[in-house]
Amino acid sequence: MHLSPQSKSVLDTLLTGGVITAGKVTIGPLDQTTQLLLQVVIDNYDQLSTAHGPNQAEALLKSYLTASTPESNKSPPASTSVDIEAKDKTATIHRVKPPQNSTALPAIPNFPSRPAWRLYNLKCSSIKGVAPRGEEFPFSFDGKSNLIFGPNGSGKSSLLGAVIWVLTGETLTDATEPKDIASIHTTSKDTMDTAKGLKICDWPAISTLPDTDDPRSVTPDSLAQIELKSSDESNIIYLRRSLTKELEIKVDNSAWNPCADLSPYGISALDLQLSLIAPTVFGHQAIEIEEFSVAPKC
Repeated sequence: MHLSPQSKSVLDTLLTGGVITAGKVTIGPLDQTTQLLLQVVIDNYDQLSTAHGPNQAEALLKSYLTASTPESNKSPPASTSVDIEAKDKTATIHRVKPPQNSTALPAIPNFPSRPAWRLYNLKCSSIKGVAPRGEEFPFSFDGKSNLIFGPNGSGKSSLLGAVIWVLTGETLTDATEPKDIASIHTTSKDTMDTAKGLKICDWPAISTLPDTDDPRSVTPDSLAQIELKSSDESNIIYLRRSLTKELEIKVDNSAWNPCADLSPYGISALDLQLSLIAPTVFGHQAIEIEEFSVAPKC
């Protein structure tokens, strides 16, 4: 099995930090964790293609965890051997030079085994749906399974959304795909007209809307922080994210440091997708299907 020249060029570009553009769709540049995940899929393509459903996901997770160990976590090679045909012959390739300096990390604890982190506390402000803008809101999960209930619009999904935003930088909305930016429009004067009014400005989807007639006069300032403890509570890490700073980490009582990759702490991108984002998206879709499948009662 071999790649066509164009397919090989596309994969090599993504694996070396480049960008692929096909029409209106752009992929890349991929972060180091995603590059490693792509390389794992390529290297184990034959094995993964023979598995299905949960078995395929489990096989991918095991392969990724093996590849992400210090001994095997190397730069992806420049060649591949999987027969994946490029479907869009008009794709253009933009070479992007990978960053030379990696983001500094605080001292990494010497974990005897991969820790199972539990969520203990959330602290956030100006997260849409959680609390009024500028008001700090604490919430304790206490490292346990939690049942959160309340009426529509009370902020249940927003609590989970704040945790997901800290860990992934993605903003989950009612849309199928995460959406970082939303548009603010004026209301239509014609009550019978359902079309949107004029666009005022763009606004971060994670941020609480300002209580003003002119949102352009307000600077959004969302912040969220979580506390994670290992299952035996011997290790504690704090993670936070804001609109002005990317993910930061603090280990125990150390100082805050930028953090570009959580895999050294036993948190992989695949873990976050399977544990947080996928269940949330599928849950929304299941609710929508249920709403439309229930016959009206007479």
